[in-house]
Amino acid sequence: MIDVLDGILKVVIVTMLLHVSYDKLEFYGIMMTAIQLFNFIALSLFCFTHYTECSCPSLRLFSRNDLRELLSFAGWNVYGTGCIVGRQQGTAVILNRFIGAAVNAAYGIAFQISSYTNFLSSSLSNAIAPQIVKSEGSGDRQRALRLSHTTCKFMFFLLSAIGIPYIFEAQGILEWWLNDVPENTALFCVMVMSASLADSLTIGLVHINQAIGKIAPYIIFINTPKLLSLLPIYLCLAFGHGLLTVAVIYVCMELFSAIIRLPFLQRTANLSVRTFLREVTAMEITPAVICIITCIIFTFIFQFRYRFVATFALSIPVYAMAIYAFGLTTYERGIIQNIHRQIATRVSVAVFSLKRPTKRRA
Repeated sequence: MIDVLDGILKVVIVTMLLHVSYDKLEFYGIMMTAIQLFNFIALSLFCFTHYTECSCPSLRLFSRNDLRELLSFAGWNVYGTGCIVGRQQGTAVILNRFIGAAVNAAYGIAFQISSYTNFLSSSLSNAIAPQIVKSEGSGDRQRALRLSHTTCKFMFFLLSAIGIPYIFEAQGILEWWLNDVPENTALFCVMVMSASLADSLTIGLVHINQAIGKIAPYIIFINTPKLLSLLPIYLCLAFGHGLLTVAVIYVCMELFSAIIRLPFLQRTANLSVRTFLREVTAMEITPAVICIITCIIFTFIFQFRYRFVATFALSIPVYAMAIYAFGLTTYERGIIQNIHRQIATRVSVAVFSLKRPTKRRA
């Protein structure tokens, strides 16, 4: 409910900008800060109301070791976030240095669209993460690993259901959305989406690593390479290579970070890489290939205005059927079948109750 209110308030603020007479940027900044303060207070009140172990923070309740652990945990997470932000903003600075300020408009639009498409998959991750932490905290490592596998697979499915047709129709969507599309915007959109898909292959393993608590080595090995990608990007542009080379480096470094999660978690959490490849990666490949082939054939044959609508309308159902046939285990298909039966039963009961004649009183 807090997240829902957060979204509603942000929409209200954007709408209010149309009617604000003074500095709109200042108003927007103040209101966004107020929303963050509201979230902080609401979450705090919820925890104090529902969990008896919550208490007001006081330094006398902490030992030096507790404070050291908390600061270390927070510090390494800040460093990890800094690597991601530094890579994103550093790339923008390098592009501005070698190509010009105009290219930053295209780069910024690509990340704006990416944040929209990542919302659904990140919501799934946030829903499953507490169960992973709970399982690891209770000593059930195998359940935590199974939930991490499920998170990886379904985050990829949710993101790629939108991302794959989006990659093929980026230019058409941009032309419909923007009157004047900056040059190279479609290339950056494809770059950022491809990087997000690569990261989603193993992103669910982040939560089990946080539950274990080995934050520092994870961030050093996984996030630092993302920041180091600025060096080859700089060198490629300095030696006259084009933006396509930058895009390839960007995606390859994201894929590299996603891959090295496997041996890292194998060492720290006893993750079976072979099991992960068989139960997650192998089940992702076939549905994704079917969706890609569908988009290639459709976009090659048909050329008309607003084609992207038809591409999404065709590829998403095809992808859903491919996921059901090739991307789910027998247990997962059984869950979907049970949900389908429950929905069908409720609909039939509702229809029967509407058709059933009511008795009139004498």
